[in-house]
Amino acid sequence: MIDVHGLVVVPGLIDTHPHALHYGLFEAPLVSIKNAESWADIVAAIRERAASTPAGEWIMTTPVGEEHYFVRRSLRDLTEGRLPDASILDEATTDHPVMVQAWAPETPNIAVFNSAALALLGIDQDTPDNQVGVIVEKDDWGAPTGRLSGSVNNYYNHTQDQFWRSIWTQIPYIQPPLVPAGLAKAIQGQHALGVTTIYEAHSMDAQLIGAYIGANQAAALNLRVLASIDLLGSATTIDIQVPAGLSSGGWTPPCRRIRPRSRAWKLLVGLNRWRRKTFGRLGGGIGGMSTQHRLPGIDRTSRFSLNERLSRILLYGI
Repeated sequence: MIDVHGLVVVPGLIDTHPHALHYGLFEAPLVSIKNAESWADIVAAIRERAASTPAGEWIMTTPVGEEHYFVRRSLRDLTEGRLPDASILDEATTDHPVMVQAWAPETPNIAVFNSAALALLGIDQDTPDNQVGVIVEKDDWGAPTGRLSGSVNNYYNHTQDQFWRSIWTQIPYIQPPLVPAGLAKAIQGQHALGVTTIYEAHSMDAQLIGAYIGANQAAALNLRVLASIDLLGSATTIDIQVPAGLSSGGWTPPCRRIRPRSRAWKLLVGLNRWRRKTFGRLGGGIGGMSTQHRLPGIDRTSRFSLNERLSRILLYGI
């Protein structure tokens, strides 16, 4: 018998689609402006980070408001009613490229860069205003204001919009040394929701699972984690290189090598071709609609049968 001194004990919850490590990695480098009430608050937060950041390194922030759907609070609740432009962000620092991130899934969305970031990314007067899914806001003289709107989220959009992908690939949105801190914060967030067990299967690869294993070996994983590799192509390999102190124990996925023109190889090639033909650009990638999500004409039971069949062929060759 344990005396809980009048408190209530309830079973821990199980989250079966948490993306805990993904979100932890996304948010780890960011300055939080979630609770900012004005442009002055945003400038102050960025200026504080700039004081301890070497010149030339990126400074990025969260969006304003409550992620991820921003229903109760968003950038529209700022005193000014919208995000600041590059000239305002320049008041915080001109020695660092600065970005106010936009987070999925809300689209269209708004991201903002300061002048140093615009110069580094090559966004200037000659950049077309309309980039298919992205609008580059310009002032009366044709100079970019720093605000970009449309398909500018931190994921989803960079797999579907060529212009935003060209921008996003120049930004160090994932920083490997911050894996431990990012994972620790993600676990803290799960615990705050009453979650004690998670199942990570979507967009997971060997390196990401290795990060969980390394954290467990370092006694830094106070959360039950069940994880599996995404077999249907929606995983995106992120070269995180588990930092010193978090060894993955040399773990490799428990599946055999797929030889070209083998039965498994032909099945996967055929599946990928079918997916591209069916969904086009939405058919894969961390931000795309994977075949695990929505298969026209295939019911839930058939989807699991397909997954099981792929698993058997890849793991056991049968």
